[in-house]
Formats: sequence, C-alpha cells, structure tokens
Amino acid sequence: MMIFRGSLTAVFILLTLIRLYYARQAGGTGETGGGGESPLRAALLRWLNLLAAAATLLYLITPQLMRWSALRMPVWLRWVGMVMGLMTIILFLWVHHALGRNWSTSVQAKEQHTLVISGPYRWVRHPMYTTIFIWALAFLLLSANWFVGVTWLALSIVAASRVGMEEAALIRKFGAEYRTYRQRTGRFLP
Repeated sequence: MMIFRGSLTAVFILLTLIRLYYARQAGGTGETGGGGESPLRAALLRWLNLLAAAATLLYLITPQLMRWSALRMPVWLRWVGMVMGLMTIILFLWVHHALGRNWSTSVQAKEQHTLVISGPYRWVRHPMYTTIFIWALAFLLLSANWFVGVTWLALSIVAASRVGMEEAALIRKFGAEYRTYRQRTGRFLP
C-alpha cells in the first residue's frame, strides 16, 4: 500500500536528516583514548548500515525487485509500524538533542565529554540503541519485507553489542559518578 511506503520514505528521510544534523553539530571535538572499537566491528557496522539503507532504498524506489522477500502481514500490524516509525523520529531527535556535542559514532569518550543524565538518559543509559531497535521493527512492519527488516535488526544488534565497551570508557572517564548513575538506570529500558 502506498501509505505505508510513503510513511517509510518520510521516516527514513527524517531519521537520516536527524543523524546528519547532529553528526555535523558534534563534529570538531577531539576524542580521548579508552575503549576503542575493533576495526572488524566498525567495518561490520558500516557494511550493515550500507546494506540496510540500500535494501530500504531499493524497496522504496523499485518495490517489484524486492517482492522475493515480501511478507504477508495484516494491515493493522503495518499501522503499528507507522506508529512505531513516528515514535522513532521523536525518540531519535530527543536522544540526539540530549547528547548534543557528546554524540559520536566511536566508542571513545571525547575530551570535553560530559555525563548526560537528562532527557531519556534520566531513565535509560543507552536509549539510542533502544530507538534503533524500534526503528528496525518499524521498518520491518512498514515495508512488510523480511530482508529490509532483517538488515535493520542485524544492524541494531551489532550496534548494541558495543554497550560493554561504551560503559567501560564512561567508567574510565567519570568513575564513581558513572557507577552511581548506572545503578539507578536501566540499560535499554527504564
């Protein structure tokens, strides 16, 4: 149905614009040592991101080429995907806004890094990964295409696997302050 493809298009474009805007805002601050990500995981994340974006674009531009991975799905479930897509836009914007210049694609803490405990970080330590997971489910439901969904879900799982390294870097940077924060917040959910 065109309404779902149109919604997926809008959500995809808005999420991309949010990410590009905040990447630009966060640019220019140095990063300190501590943590680091393996080149293999970084390459896997880039590859999965490219594959997921390409699968989504292919579905949006030429859906007939993606029929091989189409799913039968009740219309009400696709409407749930639309609601999830809208939620994702709001959550993604909120998370990026709360992080501000602290946001980075790397696992390492920045020189001027501050501990963010406001916005969604008041309740959850890693709301970005929660949002990306909801995003993946929304894309699965909106597209009714298992390949589109699986690529985004794989990306969200690989991205979330960085949590241990991120937390170690934050403990190195903030010590007891981060340990206290960690005790009163959930990892992915409140």
